[in-house]
Amino acid sequence: MDSLLRWSPELSPELQWFIFFAGGVFVILVALAVVRALFAGDRETRTDAHDVLNTLLDAFLFRRRGR
Repeated sequence: MDSLLRWSPELSPELQWFIFFAGGVFVILVALAVVRALFAGDRETRTDAHDVLNTLLDAFLFRRRGR
């Protein structure tokens, strides 16, 4: 986990913050899209959104556990 928090010494501080900010915006947009799909009217879209959400949660949890 510490390696995720360290910045590469080759990148300028401005570029590091831009990458951090752009990554945050991307995560927020994906989260909003998944939430919107979860409340969609048709069943197929809701099922797809649940599958995406479960896949993301599994990937995050397994990575944190070191599997």
